[in-house]
Amino acid sequence: MDGTLSSNPPPSPSGRPRLTPGIPAGGIAAILVALGVMGWSVLAGDAGDKGNSPFRIVAPIPPAPPMPPLPPMPAAPRSPDVRANVDPAEIERAVQEAMRGVDMDATRMEALRAAQQGLAEAQRGLAEARERLQAEGREMPAIAQGALRIAEMGVAAASGAASGAGGGTGVNINSDPEGGSFLQSFDAPKGVQFANITGNITVERSSRASKVRLEVEGGGMNAEVRDGVLTVRAIEGGRPAEINLTMPDKGDLTVVGLTGDLNVGGRSGGKLTVQLKRGDISAERVDALSVDIQERGSVSVQRVDGPLRFGVSGMGELSVERVETAQIEVRGRGTVSLGRVNDGLTLSLPGQAEIDIGRVNGAVKADFPGAGRVSIGEGDAEPLQLTLTGSGKFEFNGTAHDPRISASGSGNVYIARHQGQANVRNTGSGTTYVGE
Repeated sequence: MDGTLSSNPPPSPSGRPRLTPGIPAGGIAAILVALGVMGWSVLAGDAGDKGNSPFRIVAPIPPAPPMPPLPPMPAAPRSPDVRANVDPAEIERAVQEAMRGVDMDATRMEALRAAQQGLAEAQRGLAEARERLQAEGREMPAIAQGALRIAEMGVAAASGAASGAGGGTGVNINSDPEGGSFLQSFDAPKGVQFANITGNITVERSSRASKVRLEVEGGGMNAEVRDGVLTVRAIEGGRPAEINLTMPDKGDLTVVGLTGDLNVGGRSGGKLTVQLKRGDISAERVDALSVDIQERGSVSVQRVDGPLRFGVSGMGELSVERVETAQIEVRGRGTVSLGRVNDGLTLSLPGQAEIDIGRVNGAVKADFPGAGRVSIGEGDAEPLQLTLTGSGKFEFNGTAHDPRISASGSGNVYIARHQGQANVRNTGSGTTYVGE
């Protein structure tokens, strides 16, 4: 039935829980296969939709195994007119060995080209998926975007290895997976990328630093500077590493596939992007923040001067004192605490969410098909748009401008005040209240 504006508000939900500390904790083809699976799951809204996916991701053919060594060839009899220092058999063996090397290089290059083609298809596919989801008012799952970043970095590293010095400067750090210690400076003005690190990373931002200083203790790493960006990748099978990084206050920092803790000190003039498997993240002040938690972890940041995007598909916690805009996606279990959101909030909550926000200004858009609760202390939501189809509770103690509320689940909605035209529809078993 259509909801009506009630004058008797229900009791306000209980107080906000405090956050508790979180629990710390190859191949390109495999990554692209995973992307393909995610692409299908993103676009398949129901069983009837599965045959109409707008894109297809083709995994590249993995490199062929090395050819076995050639058996020794019998020495050919010498012709009377051949000098003693020329052996035709040796020449023939050398030519065959060289040709075998060319064949192996060609195989690797074909595999790399296949990987690049597969990645390009994945990028096109995700772009099409993003457009379709946006048309439906939904967001691209954070995990798909994070996996794409891993694939991009993997193909970039393989391209650099195949092309030699073309466009980049590479160095092998502790090629022994058991590791050791390493210290070197790099000229990388555009930022730093880490991939598939197991261990802890400590980063210090400094306005006095002109270069990137990297110190590694532990597992083996490969590092390369290309187009002004330092990329550091862990060697497969290496033991956990302790990494200390000093970098300029400007420049982006990207960490993909981290199992461990990340601590970023100082004020950052760049974007911090992290895909976390297991561990904890702490930072002082960043220009922009994007975090995906795959399994379990926590994030604590004092201030984000620009956009914040947080996604969790496992179990995760987020605590930020102040942000400009916030986009929160909880597909697993997530606990979120935001002190103040200055200019807009977007929520996508198909999982179990516990969200406490002190104040929100700007547009508020919430899609709440899951369970849990959302509690916003005060603010001006201009406008407020809420779709509640699950069992969750949504409470806003500020002023909602031209609120549009659709409630069809068992959950409850409480809006303290409103201005303008209220469009309220409640066809579920829960209660909906919108104050004057």
